[in-house]
Amino acid sequence: MKVLWYVNIVLPAAAAHFGFGQTNGGGWLEAQATQLAQSGVQLSILHATPLVKKPQRAALADGITYLLVPPSADQTHFFGAALDSEKPDLVHIFGTEYAYNLAMAAVCRAAHQPYVVSIQGIMAECARHYADGLPARYARVDPLIRLMKKVYYADSIALAQQEFAARGKAESEMLPGCPYLIGRTAWDKAYLAEHAPQAYYFSINENLRAPFYSGERWAYDACRPHSIFVSQAFYPIKGFHQLLKILPALIARYPDLKVYVGGQKAYSLGNALLDAGVDRFFEYQRYLKQQIKAKGLAPYLTFLGPLSAEQMKQQYLASNVFLSPSTVENSPNSVGEAMLLGVPVAASRVGGTPSLLTDGQDGILYDFEDLAAMQAAVCRLFDDPAAAAAYGARAAAHAAKTHDRTQNTKELLEAYEQILHDSMAKENP
Repeated sequence: MKVLWYVNIVLPAAAAHFGFGQTNGGGWLEAQATQLAQSGVQLSILHATPLVKKPQRAALADGITYLLVPPSADQTHFFGAALDSEKPDLVHIFGTEYAYNLAMAAVCRAAHQPYVVSIQGIMAECARHYADGLPARYARVDPLIRLMKKVYYADSIALAQQEFAARGKAESEMLPGCPYLIGRTAWDKAYLAEHAPQAYYFSINENLRAPFYSGERWAYDACRPHSIFVSQAFYPIKGFHQLLKILPALIARYPDLKVYVGGQKAYSLGNALLDAGVDRFFEYQRYLKQQIKAKGLAPYLTFLGPLSAEQMKQQYLASNVFLSPSTVENSPNSVGEAMLLGVPVAASRVGGTPSLLTDGQDGILYDFEDLAAMQAAVCRLFDDPAAAAAYGARAAAHAAKTHDRTQNTKELLEAYEQILHDSMAKENP
């Protein structure tokens, strides 16, 4: 079977081959691609990126062919050329949020090419919940930030929310034309039943990055007591601002508290002049900085910088609690990774997260707005190591099924085969 993927990110193997430097994004996609290639699928992966000025193609040792094309006003030429060169039996489009996803679907329909679309996030819902938990003043666009954004780069919470809404519009244009959709949570299934009732829905879980399937598992004796790990804090959807609200109370109860955050210290570039620019033109980072300073939280926070999969794994294992305080999620891979390792997890009860983690069995879910419940969840996992370990053990067993690489790959292949069978039946009634 020949399959062409369209993805919204340069995958790590392609980035390394073309000399774009290390990238830690898209690891779960690469893990699934590897499984498909090992199953005998002839897989090509296409991505449109400004990193190239002309189309690039490379067949790598992993058995996967990577195609990079430059962005253009009329992307159909490059996408049509990819169909001509690769001659896939089926196209799999990952995501619905960008114009390029929509263009790829349009090219497939025009060419009568069988295709399926995977839901990643639901953009309309991301827009709706983008600024949850933030002061109402951030609903207004700062005129100077709007101007700065036109000439360079700036971070306006309101403008970013509008960008997600625009992606939601692209998504709403794409979904009604999709004959097949792949999702994985009760949340996305319900949304798609309403917004794409014509589509056949496949429920297929995702594989995670390879290091999380082997080696060490979490143990209380090996972790740092009273430590919290948060996967990132770069933009509001991840909800780091909610954690800052409860940290003073946690610190009063646990003076040795430490919070470790994946990614750069978003509110500081290590230079006074540059930091002044951050303070003026990067709203979310400025808000975090103000809260950290006002509450005296800096000594308790450690920003770890970009982490590889192995580095993430070690940080999960070293932490007492993994916290996912997001405003909205579909199926957060960070929660899945923590669960697979047996790390005690507390997470906001948003979107599709309850499809990954069973409250009171695998960890603790709490309502996003309920700060007292969030604090209580962390305290429960801190104060009762035996209960935390039991949650983690059940979480690992649950995640081993959810993220079973063999089963998930089998179900994906079965979906591909069903789509091709349906296509052949339509051509030869």
